Amino acid sequence: MRWTGAILLVAFSFLAGTGGALASTPTGPSECSAKGVHSVLRSFASAFNRDDSEELDEIFAQKPDFQWYSTDGRIGQAAKRRDTLIPYFSRRHIKGERLGVTSFRFTGNSRHYGNFEMTMRRSVPSARDGDWVRIPGKGAAVCAGGSSRLIVMSFGNMPGR
Repeated sequence: MRWTGAILLVAFSFLAGTGGALASTPTGPSECSAKGVHSVLRSFASAFNRDDSEELDEIFAQKPDFQWYSTDGRIGQAAKRRDTLIPYFSRRHIKGERLGVTSFRFTGNSRHYGNFEMTMRRSVPSARDGDWVRIPGKGAAVCAGGSSRLIVMSFGNMPGR
């Protein structure tokens, strides 16, 4: 679990250091709602479990809005690469990883995006005999015209890996 704190600290230090605005995001105020962001997070878990590459590609914003997706095995510069995100999800699916959302808390809008905290339910056959483990995390989305796209997501490492 020590990577969890480090990943989240780096991720949200970056966001705080930008004054709440990412240089590439829209210039208007965020239109994110708790319901919309929670819905896109649940859609992410569902699409991940089905290995639905097209839906996953729609759920995550493209560059320059996309900033990172980090968890164990995807940290540092690798976490910032949007071009490797969907293949990464497919590799995790092939390894038997499954995800679910067990809790969600919308923490409000910053200038151009909506922030959230979540607890993911995660199962990987090679860790803990495939038992489900709850993993905390945080993220952010850009929202406009009733649509939400994930731009940042970080959640902790799978214990026992």
